[in-house]
Amino acid sequence: FAESSFPPARDLADIRRHYMPDVEQSRTFPVSPVKANTLVGVAPAVVVVAGFDPLLDDGTAYAKALAAQGVPTILRTFDTLIHPFYGMPHISPAADQAVTTIHSDLVRVLDPQR
Repeated sequence: FAESSFPPARDLADIRRHYMPDVEQSRTFPVSPVKANTLVGVAPAVVVVAGFDPLLDDGTAYAKALAAQGVPTILRTFDTLIHPFYGMPHISPAADQAVTTIHSDLVRVLDPQR
């Protein structure tokens, strides 16, 4: 989905510069949490990706790495949605349902006694 997703993969370099303006540092510094030496002890996570998302593989890899290191993790993939769907619940019934599911997942992972 590098070119058929929103945002297209070619825009990711521009977006990445907002997080790490120094391009040289971004090549050597592990900006992505999946590149950390260990994920043991990080907070429980709800990792959400969309089916039409240039970050689909990255998010999935991160969720798998968390789970493999014993971090309580929920991975949700919404196959029919685009990357920014979270901000679209009032214009898309599918996005609305996804946001409701995500909120339930957050309660479940952050307050497991509930």
